This record gives sequence, structure tokens and C-alpha cells, in this order.
Amino acid sequence: MANVPLLELDRLSKSFRREHTESLILEEISLKVADGDFVAIVGPSGVGKSTLLRLMAGLTQPTKGRVLFEGRELRGVNGDSALVFQSFALFPWLTVEQNVRLGLEARGIDPSAAKSRVAYYLDKVGLDGHEEAYPRELSGGMKQRVGLARALAVEPKLLLMDEPFSALDALTSVSLREELLEIWSDSSLPVNTVVLVTHLIEEAVELADRVVVIAGSPGRVRDDLRIELPRPRQKNSAAFNEIVDRVFSLIV
Repeated sequence: MANVPLLELDRLSKSFRREHTESLILEEISLKVADGDFVAIVGPSGVGKSTLLRLMAGLTQPTKGRVLFEGRELRGVNGDSALVFQSFALFPWLTVEQNVRLGLEARGIDPSAAKSRVAYYLDKVGLDGHEEAYPRELSGGMKQRVGLARALAVEPKLLLMDEPFSALDALTSVSLREELLEIWSDSSLPVNTVVLVTHLIEEAVELADRVVVIAGSPGRVRDDLRIELPRPRQKNSAAFNEIVDRVFSLIV
């Protein structure tokens, strides 16, 4: 289907019922993500950014509007997406290898093929040799690498990331951002479309092709900015800081 976006949110609204009242979180969100895009979503805390990712993944359903994936309305979990969480979400009783293999087992991948794929993606995220380690033995950065490998191993068409670097120290965050860009731009890997939620405007401008600003109560798309700066981006440049200031002005 020519010119059909990989993902489309069509006048999407989401509300939650709390006690006897209905709380509208997101209203009339329309957004298109093309195959190969790197999109960052920014906005103030509580505006519904994480809810938006869950709608894209099919983990929750819209109150109004539609989520379309490859032109078809999404009904249920999006099997062509994978989600990386802020909190790592690893099972402490499973080894690194077992945590990464879990998603493949759930999809019925042949055990020998799953083993090979797990080894491949652990190597890609720099965890070769840590297959038998347990989460308690890993640093925060290594835990997030496990979460990333687990998402990559199912080879999703759409990689969704919910503030994946916010719980990490500054140096580890810098390293993982660089690795994420390498993975996204690696033509040998099937994962080439990323939607990242972040509360850091600088991170969004550094990584993404587009920065979507969600603001207001309920949350609405305030702007959708295309970032034309060449990579690697110079965070101390006037052009970079001009875009950061513009995004900031849309949020406050």
C-alpha cells in the first residue's frame, strides 16, 4: 500500500474512569509515523505520553478514534511492536538469556532459532558473556541493555521506548543513546522505526527526526517539529539550542 504510514493515530481520545468521574487524558490526537522514522514525544508530566505509547502498542484501547498499523485498524495487542520500559521490567528469577528469550517463547519461535537470535542481540547491545547473570548482578545500564535486547529480539517493525534512560546516570545515558542511534541506523537490523517518550527536550532533539509536543489538559498535539540538523548533533551549537528553546516554549 503506497504512502500508507506504518502507524497512524486518527483523532484519538482516551479517558479513564476514576470512582464516579470520567477523566479525559488525551483528546483528538492525530499523528502519522512513517517506516524509518525516529519520533520523540515530549510534554509535561501527567500529560498522557506513556498512555499514548500503550495505545500504539495495543495494550490499552482508545475511547474514541482509531489506531491504524500498516493501514489496518489495530484491535488488541500490536504484535509488530515492542516496548522498552523505564523500570527495566526484568524478571529477577530469570537469567539475562532467559529474560531476552521470554518474548520469543511467547511468540512460538523454534528453541534453536530463539537461542541463536538471543545471542545475536545480546552481542548487539554489548552483553555477550553475561548470558547467565541475574538482574541483581547487573548495573542499571546493563539492565536496560537487557530490556533493549529483549525488545529487539522479537524484531518488531516498531520499537516503542518509554523514558528508557531516565533512571540511569548521565554517562550511561549518553552511551546508550549513542548505541540506540547505531541500532536504528543499522540497515542489517529489521528495527528501523522508533517512537521515544522522554521528559528531556535535549534528548529528543539529539535523537529524533521529529519532535511531537503534547501539552494541555487533556493532552493534545501542540506541534510536530521536523529536526533537520545533521548527525551527530552538536548540543552546544546555536541551531541545536534554538530548537530546544522552541520546544520548551511550546510546553510551558
